[in-house]
Amino acid sequence: MTILEALKDEVLHLIQPTDTENLKLNEVFIFLKEKLQECANKLNISPSFIQNHGSTGIKQTHLRGASDLDIFVGLNPSDYTKWIKLPWKQRKTALKSLFLSYVNNWFIPASQAAGFNIFQLSYAEHPYLILSEKGYEIDIVGCFDLDLDYLLTHGPITAVDRTPWHSKIIAERLTNNQKQDVRLLKAFFQSNFVYGDKQTLGRLGFTGFSAEILILYFQNLETVFSKFKDLYKNPLDFFKRSPDLLRRKSRFQKDFLIIIDPVDENRNLAASISERAYEYARFQIQHFQQSLSVQFFIKNPPSPIDPTFLSCPLPNFGFVEFISDGTIHYTELRDKLYSACEKLRKLLEKEETGEERFGNTYYEVYFDEKTFVAVFYCTFSSISPTYSRRGPPKIRDTNVQTFCEKHPDAFYKNGFYYASMTREFTESLALISHYFHKSKPIKGLILSNISNHAESMVGQQALSLMINCVLPLYQVKFP
Repeated sequence: MTILEALKDEVLHLIQPTDTENLKLNEVFIFLKEKLQECANKLNISPSFIQNHGSTGIKQTHLRGASDLDIFVGLNPSDYTKWIKLPWKQRKTALKSLFLSYVNNWFIPASQAAGFNIFQLSYAEHPYLILSEKGYEIDIVGCFDLDLDYLLTHGPITAVDRTPWHSKIIAERLTNNQKQDVRLLKAFFQSNFVYGDKQTLGRLGFTGFSAEILILYFQNLETVFSKFKDLYKNPLDFFKRSPDLLRRKSRFQKDFLIIIDPVDENRNLAASISERAYEYARFQIQHFQQSLSVQFFIKNPPSPIDPTFLSCPLPNFGFVEFISDGTIHYTELRDKLYSACEKLRKLLEKEETGEERFGNTYYEVYFDEKTFVAVFYCTFSSISPTYSRRGPPKIRDTNVQTFCEKHPDAFYKNGFYYASMTREFTESLALISHYFHKSKPIKGLILSNISNHAESMVGQQALSLMINCVLPLYQVKFP
């Protein structure tokens, strides 16, 4: 047995779900399935299937402690032809109404009959139900039961129609050893903050399905790790098209990573994976290959910050902390906060006229159920009150004349005319504060702190990610 094989066995001993966990998850699913079927019978609805299509379901690639079930209720498309045959826009509206009625009149009553009373209506392409109770996170989702040939030829009717086939492919094509490698890859992604859509580096990390597909494509964990550094240059395509052809397709041109869905040649399942999540995963894989430590697979919260460090001034950092009022789903809050931070990053780095402001700026967003934090790091915390704005080159007489009329103190240097400009902001924190106080508030978030210090534990965790993950990734050393 090699060192790596021994290490894998050691990690699997820690991350594999126990028989007791699996039994409880299956019991919950079976009971919910019974109640969903009973309610369907009362409503005279005949679903094609009611199945658990998450990692805890037929795929069996989940980690220890998993408490999520993705229960899919498959509808026979032949029963819904009057909806499906509508023009695209009308069909989308009609199906949204249909699935909303099923959530309210079918999924919720069935869930209540199963003893669940804490639920939330959520929306992807169409409405679905989330149950958060008894330590479980359960999604109940309606979809259409499509043949694979239909799916490959015509595409899905709704986006989630692909999911049952995703599960079937993983369940049938991966061996038991490969499913263990999926668990290892998921654990690696989780422990390095690049998995899922909560508490990750970048807006979104790798999904469970993307981890499964990486193992399916490369066959084992070792090959995934050896190929990972060039993954952004080499699209993965089960339809065997060339990288050049894929990159020329307009729908993929802006995507950093390309991993084609095995049941939909027009879908990049990696489109939502953040570049930072990929870069940090690659960074950590290189470190793992050098040390082969179990710790790369063990999930822990961000490393605690030394209290002495926290008590020191942190002028290069800016913390913006919010409290969620509980009215908006975390995914919407996360996305809006990331968008705001990206706009602010550009303002921090460059003056409106294009000259350097506070230098290279990095930010990260971190959140739990209640607290959302954006932490910024600027190369310079303070800058001079004036800067030289570059104007037109000497050879453009008309532009030079206009520029000099507007700026009587303009001066000539190295082929260009310049003007001295007064800055509105000379402290990075002042610009950060101005931006968030003057911008349109993010609905659902209440601003609680803007300062050079983290007031909340979540803020300290965000600082930890910035210091221990983000800045080392970009080889930034701060005072």
